[in-house]
Order: sequence, then structure tokens, then C-alpha cells
Amino acid sequence: MIPILPIHIFSAFIVVTFACLLIAWLHSEFRHRPDYDWSVAREQLYYCENCHISFLAGSEKGNFARCPGCGEYCFIGKKRKF
Repeated sequence: MIPILPIHIFSAFIVVTFACLLIAWLHSEFRHRPDYDWSVAREQLYYCENCHISFLAGSEKGNFARCPGCGEYCFIGKKRKF
């Protein structure tokens, strides 16, 4: 019979455990990765005349958006032109 030291069995167990954990972590990272759309549309770029900043209004409903700098409402007629 081939003699196997207990330290070799323990080392193999640790290596296999870490390999399984790495595979499970990589699987969960690539499976649940959200797909963000970072494209800029002309309808989403607003310009605040009060504090003079341009900002993107993502999922705003209606024809106005709140400025993140000063908190004033910017209406759809005051959009920044490209």
C-alpha cells in the first residue's frame, strides 16, 4: 500500500475547497451581472439656467426634471442643445 501523509490529505482538501468556492463565486458574478445602457440621448440631457450645469434626467415622467445641484425644476423646453 502507498503511504499518504495526513498533511497531504489536508492540503488536497484545502485546495479542492478553495477551487470550488472560486468557481461558485465566478459563476454568481457573471450570472447576475446587470446590463446597463450608458448611451446618452438628446431627450435626457437637461440644462439648469439657475446653477448652469447640465445633467442627465433618466427615468423622469412628464416634461420636467429636478436639478441635482440646486433642486429647481427644469422643464423640457430648457434642454441643452448638442
